[in-house]
Amino acid sequence: MWKLAIMSDNSGDTHDFIHHLANLGSIYALICGFTFTAITLLITMFPNPAETRSQLVLLFLTVIFDVFVFLITWNNTEEIQYCSFVPPINRSMRILSTLTTIGLVLWGFSVPAMFLLWNLNLLAIVTTLIWIFGIMLSYFTVYKNIQEYYKRAK
Repeated sequence: MWKLAIMSDNSGDTHDFIHHLANLGSIYALICGFTFTAITLLITMFPNPAETRSQLVLLFLTVIFDVFVFLITWNNTEEIQYCSFVPPINRSMRILSTLTTIGLVLWGFSVPAMFLLWNLNLLAIVTTLIWIFGIMLSYFTVYKNIQEYYKRAK
């Protein structure tokens, strides 16, 4: 899978690159929020959301939403490798990280929950499975790699 690149000692000033990554994160969040809003509006505006064509559009938008949630998470953890000093993880940082993870996971389940409200059960099941796959992918690409970075940075 993908690995976080560890910053070399001769890397120089990375402030501009960190700023670039932060801008990317903002763009990802904007697109993610727009997609979530579009899903919410379309599910209520489609004359018949149970129609196959409507569900395919909602599935497509949900996949886009899931991809951008993943990119937000991955981008945020990539930024840390370019910091010149990263303090050791303490109890409050672990709590913050845990609550952030729980919040993101629950946020991803909100889209399938909306589908359940409209009796789009098959779409809810498919999008839940896609989201669970995304959670597993995040574990192996983001969480495991950031733990490895902290081990190396000590």
